[in-house]
Amino acid sequence: MNWAQIKQKARDAVHGTFAVPGLYSDSKVTDLEIMVRLHRKSAYLGDNYDEFSPGYFSEINRVIVDLREVTPERGATIRIPDFENVEVSVENYNRQGEHYALCEVRA
Repeated sequence: MNWAQIKQKARDAVHGTFAVPGLYSDSKVTDLEIMVRLHRKSAYLGDNYDEFSPGYFSEINRVIVDLREVTPERGATIRIPDFENVEVSVENYNRQGEHYALCEVRA
């Protein structure tokens, strides 16, 4: 087993453990049942960041989808009924290994 296969196996285990049901809709499909993971990232907003800078950190909402279930498109919506019907809109996505995509979203 090579390094990429080991990382893929780990991603599969994490997604299988933490994913929740979601409903994906875009210009071609409505309410496709998929499994998704919510993911948040802290990001510094502003110029001239160093360890002593006052500044503003923001939480960036992201959703991880399995590309074997759906290939997300910009403007698609993902509704997550288990989280009080959270609905997000896909801005863009980056592949994470062979089978997953990290989607930046707007709530």
